[in-house]
Amino acid sequence: MDSIKMSYGGFTFNANPSSVKTEYKKNTAPSVFPFRRTKTNVICKKPAVIRGSGKFCGKNARAEAQMLLSVFKREGAAYLFSPVLAPVKAYFTALDFSVNSVSGSIDYSFEFTQEEGSGSGLYDFGYTLAEKNENLFDVADRTNTGIERIIDLNSFKTPFDIREGDRIWLK
Repeated sequence: MDSIKMSYGGFTFNANPSSVKTEYKKNTAPSVFPFRRTKTNVICKKPAVIRGSGKFCGKNARAEAQMLLSVFKREGAAYLFSPVLAPVKAYFTALDFSVNSVSGSIDYSFEFTQEEGSGSGLYDFGYTLAEKNENLFDVADRTNTGIERIIDLNSFKTPFDIREGDRIWLK
């Protein structure tokens, strides 16, 4: 189906990174009740951290690495679009390069940190990305969108033809 290329701040990866990991965390604290009973409560959610790695190959590898470095050096947050995540506004917080002189490739790793208060629900891009093991009924339930509307807007043959990372239009 319609999988997107990863992009951030005007830079689009020619090939998606080979690995992307997203980490979500919450701060918790116990509440103590009489008779030594406790209950754990969520105090706050921490911003998501997105880490990954990949490789620039071919004659444009160095130019691609330089362009990514120039995006890293910019101040402020920008939108991160990924084939497996809903769009999120994030800061580019880490970048690492390693040159492989034998293959002529440049390995890279990155880290993005979600901007505080910029949950994906605040920005409506008109689509969502299929999550692991979802079907269109799951997507309809998760997005509070009618299954008929989703089927009308997309070219899926059955509600079970989606794969993780597929772009599903909602508007």
